Amino acid sequence: MAQIIARDVPDVIAAVTSAIGTSRPLEIIAGGTRRALGVATHTVDALDVSCLSGVVDYQPGELILTAGPATLMSDLADLLGSQGQMFAFEPASEAQSTLGGALMVGCSGSRRPFAGSARDHFLGFHAVSGRGEAFKAGGKVVKNVTGYDLPKIFAGSYGTLGVLNEVTVKVMPRPELTQTLIATIDDIADGFDVLRGIMRGDYEVSGLALLPCVLSPNGKSSLLIRLEGTPKSVAARKQNLLAHVGLTQVDVLDYDPWYQLGHGAYLQKSPTLWRISLPPARVMTLVAQLDDNTWYADWAGGRLFWTGDVSDDAGAARLRTLLGGQGHAMLVRADAGLRAAVAVFEPMPAGLVALSRQIKAQFDPMAVLNPGRMGF
Repeated sequence: MAQIIARDVPDVIAAVTSAIGTSRPLEIIAGGTRRALGVATHTVDALDVSCLSGVVDYQPGELILTAGPATLMSDLADLLGSQGQMFAFEPASEAQSTLGGALMVGCSGSRRPFAGSARDHFLGFHAVSGRGEAFKAGGKVVKNVTGYDLPKIFAGSYGTLGVLNEVTVKVMPRPELTQTLIATIDDIADGFDVLRGIMRGDYEVSGLALLPCVLSPNGKSSLLIRLEGTPKSVAARKQNLLAHVGLTQVDVLDYDPWYQLGHGAYLQKSPTLWRISLPPARVMTLVAQLDDNTWYADWAGGRLFWTGDVSDDAGAARLRTLLGGQGHAMLVRADAGLRAAVAVFEPMPAGLVALSRQIKAQFDPMAVLNPGRMGF
């Protein structure tokens, strides 16, 4: 495999044009931290876009940031933090992870149900299509009515539609105070009921998780509840929540667990990891079929992380039978053999597959950009 380094947009255009002419598909890489997500690509060469980095424009007063896609998330976190701001969708921030990578895989953490996903904060971009043509979409305003909302289509496309060279995202003020409550529970089903009640209530929380006993900091099954805002507001909402929800044995954590919790890191020692999205009302039906030691819940039960089982497919067939089409399961960590053997993404209905193929054909008709990464 040859590695092609793109130092600017003309280099990207030249690489894509050459790939079309030689029928040598490209794997698009920058930080490389998310190469094991999705299906292994059917590529010959790698296009390294790590040089396309750096902040282009940052307007703290407008809550807008424009940067190269390979800009490190750690650098952006420092920059935003200096202005009392943050990415509200809580992308993963492991070493070498990049802004473009987070957007391309739709990387959102525990705050997503309350603040929106990566897709909701992606305002605009410049890119090179699989036709070798430079184009731009969206803009630098929250509301944009210039045409199709292509950032929504590109977010979560795993680099299969175009090579980003500049992205614009919305940022948000960082809360003055963040407080995480941990409440011990005796019964898992009752715990999920409590989380759904809090979700429906007027408490303005920004994180709701359930940890079985083996993963809980206190060694007992517990709920984690995040409150954010001004100290006065947090104190008032905490008092209201505790008065009406009926929790006992409630403490305040002295550290922030949410970045790890929101991206499966509580099960980081497992070689296999599934990320499951489903209606919170159905979560207990699912976890009743799973080993208590191998899962935990985020999003008030709307998202589970599960280590799979010892079957040859790591539980893929059983899991999708249990979901019954009322949820989505994605294999987010596995060895290459398992990734090749099972459907990494939740199988889509035929109509949605056809639509996805049509979109791919419009942007990358010769399939030279990360072909096969999304399973089609």
